[in-house]
Amino acid sequence: MNLNRDAFKVDPNENHHTIKLAIDAIKKNIPCDNEFCEHKWYYKNLLSGNGFQRVRECQNNNWKPYILIDKHRPSKLAIQNASHKQILCWFHIMKTFSENLNKWQIPAKFRYPIALAFKIVGRS
Repeated sequence: MNLNRDAFKVDPNENHHTIKLAIDAIKKNIPCDNEFCEHKWYYKNLLSGNGFQRVRECQNNNWKPYILIDKHRPSKLAIQNASHKQILCWFHIMKTFSENLNKWQIPAKFRYPIALAFKIVGRS
């Protein structure tokens, strides 16, 4: 997973459980908006005894990022369960649409104009 202040990328090789854990860990470690807060944190051992987690005493509970995903189903499930806003990658939208035009046996001469119209409407 790549992470910076405003965005992060989750590898689609993960499953929905590990993706949700990563998103929850990020969410729990974003400090509150109070400029006078010291944003204290500490480490706590996991109940399983297999490690530890960082616990922040204050949290920003308003963090609901837009997350760009491909058509990877586990990513979609993890994000839905975490109640985040999701955006499907435009490349994957158009790729799936093109595959469906083939499946629906739309003649080749109509595929490009239909895809172009879909793209124009989708981006407006």
